[in-house]
Amino acid sequence: MPCARTFLKCFLTVAAWVGALSLPAPAAAQAVINPKIAADLAPALAGPALAASSWTHYAGATLYVKVLIVASSPDTTLAGLRAAVLGGGGSVYYVYDSVRAMSAMVPAGLLNSLAARSDVLSIVPNRRTARTASLVQDASGSSSAVRFGTSAEFNGYGVGIAVLDSGIDWDHRSLQGAAGKSRVIQVADMVAMAGRSGTSGWAVGKDLSATLGAFIRYDGSKVKVLPSSPYYTRTDLPDPYGHGTHVASIAAGNAGYQTPDSTGVAPAADLYDVRVLNEQGVGTMADMLAGIDWVMLRSRAFNIRVMNLSLAANSTDSFLIDPLA
Repeated sequence: MPCARTFLKCFLTVAAWVGALSLPAPAAAQAVINPKIAADLAPALAGPALAASSWTHYAGATLYVKVLIVASSPDTTLAGLRAAVLGGGGSVYYVYDSVRAMSAMVPAGLLNSLAARSDVLSIVPNRRTARTASLVQDASGSSSAVRFGTSAEFNGYGVGIAVLDSGIDWDHRSLQGAAGKSRVIQVADMVAMAGRSGTSGWAVGKDLSATLGAFIRYDGSKVKVLPSSPYYTRTDLPDPYGHGTHVASIAAGNAGYQTPDSTGVAPAADLYDVRVLNEQGVGTMADMLAGIDWVMLRSRAFNIRVMNLSLAANSTDSFLIDPLA
């Protein structure tokens, strides 16, 4: 029995020692991450271990992240939240109308304190967006044309269709109307704002929400056609990627001049080109949400009845707090 007791004592001692090795670190030694911070953004709080991404940037020893902050506040300008971002060494890009949220750049160390605010619902990274395609398009490189008819009752005449994509080749024959005039009525290039809110530009201490808001929050009582602005484009290569033109042609192409006839659903409709994807078919959620705002605020003036987004972004968040959802 003494031998058995000695063995049991040694076993318990070894078991306790092995168990201690597998115990989690004390709570004080673990990083506490606010649950309002998205799972794919949380690693930013770990510092250098974070893998490089389109929404992260080091300036010296400081890690900055571009984020979308979803808020709950009666103040549509989110003045208090903007002040907190600027006071914490970040920058504000835009405050949205389509969702109570704003795009910003903040030091990673500021994330927890921002998330702790009562007027913040969630903080997510400015994730990449990318075009989506059908199985038919992937398999054949084209899409079967779908049409309801060619009569004036069904051809979309007078209806505006906004295409948020990689751009539209406004000079394409399929997108022309009477006398060869383009049916692409207006062009807005959100990718041109990427230096502020997208994948480049990391200036600290800037609040550009009023500047970009003046561009996006258009006075709907005045109808302008292709206005001159640094954020508008009408170049010889308006859609270098091609996906947006493909989508616009399915929606409103008029291609009865060729065989086979690949006319789209509403061949007399007007088109509004809102470019949110770059030459590689990639964009950001911040620019896409700004594009949605642009369309919403012009829908009555231009009778935009349809908004097409053949693109998507990954998410780790519930649809209840995801800004894109």
